[in-house]
Amino acid sequence: MNFKYSKLLAALFVGLGICACSLTGGDDDITDSDSTPEPTGELTLALDKTIIVADGESAARLIVKLGDEEVTDYDAVSVYRVDKDEKNIPVQIPDLLFKTTTPGSYTFWVSYKSKLSNKVSLVAVSPSIDIPGLPSDPDPTNLNFRKRVLITQFTGTGCGYCPNMIQLLRNFRQQDSYKGKTVLAACHTYNQNDPMFLKDHTSIAKNVSGYPSVMLDLNASTMTTTPALSTFNKLVDKEYAVEAVAGICASTVAEGLQLVVNAGVKVSQKGKYYIAAWLLEDGIEAKQANYGTLGDFSIHDNAVRDILGYNESRKDYAGFEFDSEAGSVFTKEFQFELDPEWKLENCHVAVYVCALNGTLYTVNNVIDIRPNESIAFEYAE
Repeated sequence: MNFKYSKLLAALFVGLGICACSLTGGDDDITDSDSTPEPTGELTLALDKTIIVADGESAARLIVKLGDEEVTDYDAVSVYRVDKDEKNIPVQIPDLLFKTTTPGSYTFWVSYKSKLSNKVSLVAVSPSIDIPGLPSDPDPTNLNFRKRVLITQFTGTGCGYCPNMIQLLRNFRQQDSYKGKTVLAACHTYNQNDPMFLKDHTSIAKNVSGYPSVMLDLNASTMTTTPALSTFNKLVDKEYAVEAVAGICASTVAEGLQLVVNAGVKVSQKGKYYIAAWLLEDGIEAKQANYGTLGDFSIHDNAVRDILGYNESRKDYAGFEFDSEAGSVFTKEFQFELDPEWKLENCHVAVYVCALNGTLYTVNNVIDIRPNESIAFEYAE
């Protein structure tokens, strides 16, 4: 046998022997950590605050859970920030307490034990902004709330039939019997060259089978396309008849390109609820395709500019979850970063609360509030 070949075989057998030892091992090789099963379940990320002051002191804690167990080995958690270009940038956040001196929006996700979490977002507001307090409650023991219905209109400047729906909604809102009973939000999801196109929230239109369409209280069963006015009135009446178990109050403050909303929710029934806020803008001039509806449709109102409350894991717009006791007040702060092209004086915010309606969570109540305004809890007469 060739001498070199003999040496190669000997080396190979030695290597196999080493491998055999490392694979089989003995009792001494097994440690307590090896016998402990790996935790299982979904990796989730949450925040104890969604808005902080950019003063280097105010902090939001990143809460990481694997299944039902909170992860306390912070050094084993890898944190990533998503920048405006959707790039994932590794960041170091000591003890998972995020602080900054730079105002703006921040989105994070984490990895742990080869698992990836959901994304969470928070806002750091300028130290010069005083987050407004909630307005005083005019009747603290009252749980009989004033009701409003959220109308979500699906539209777009390239939709030639959408003026039919725009005119219908104009006619509907001019009726004295419905004034103050609804809040309208126009989601421009039809064509991407629409200056109001919701590029980050087109999934809200996933159940839309055709344009134009409207949906009441984010209840897919109410979706309809250009009904007769009398038919639409009946649809709204049905939603309006659902008991308002949640009342909403809010205060807002605006400075520069930041709009902060401090919202409060009081409920009449103990349970789980959700809260969200949508930024709307009026008076936007844009050419509207029109297949023959009489009227001027070049000025667009109630266009949805931003949505806070989309849940990535649930893929819905119910909002941020919270539990509440009857009569207690839950508070939630929202912050919108305005695009320089948006006009603050034309902006307003729809704040809504979702509650269990049958087997689904749908919008139970909604308010519409403008910058630097306060709305106290409103009660039924």
